[in-house]
Amino acid sequence: MATQKELDDFDALFKRDVKTIAEAKDGPYADAIQDLLHLSGQANTDGTIAITPTETYAQLIALVQRASQANLSQAELKQRIVDLGQTAVAISKKVAGLATLFA
Repeated sequence: MATQKELDDFDALFKRDVKTIAEAKDGPYADAIQDLLHLSGQANTDGTIAITPTETYAQLIALVQRASQANLSQAELKQRIVDLGQTAVAISKKVAGLATLFA
C-alpha cells in the first residue's frame, strides 16, 4: 500500500497528466490526437462497438498507467476512477482488469 507522500506525489503527477491532455486539445496536433483516441477509445461491448468520450478515456488511460507505475492498491485506484466521474466508472466496468474493482 502506498504511503500518504506517495499518494500525494501520484495525485500531483496525475493532475499534470490531466492538464497536458486538456492543453493538447488546443495544440497543432489536436485533430491527430483525437483521431488516435477515437481508434483506441473503441470498446467492444457484446458484439457492438461503442465510442467512449475521448477526453475521459484519455484521462482514464493516464490514470491507470500512472497507477500501474506507482503500484497503487486496488482501493486507491478505484477511488481515483470514481473521482474521474461516472463515465470513467462505466468504461472501467467494460475492461476485465478494472471491472473487478466495481464488482
